[in-house]
Amino acid sequence: MPKTPKNQTATKATNQTSRESKNPWLAAALNFILYGLGYIYAGKRVYFGIGLVITDMIWIGLIFLEYAAGVNQALLSLSVGSILLGIMFAYDGYNTVQESNSPS
Repeated sequence: MPKTPKNQTATKATNQTSRESKNPWLAAALNFILYGLGYIYAGKRVYFGIGLVITDMIWIGLIFLEYAAGVNQALLSLSVGSILLGIMFAYDGYNTVQESNSPS
């Protein structure tokens, strides 16, 4: 006959601790560096995160193409927009991990 744990709450506490091991600041930094990585790290909205990573890679490619073509003004406007968008995604990635770390 298999033995069952005497204290089921210890097992739940262990699961809770492993779930809380995600760092919200790391998720924020990952989302700032490359949109979507923070969501993938958090394990929440993973498909959304993958879509953002793909979109961001295309966007970075377009920026380099425009720069190679000599369109420097477009590079400046895209860079400013990219920084603002990065801050918003960093904030959302931080909140996503905070929500997933909070007890249900």
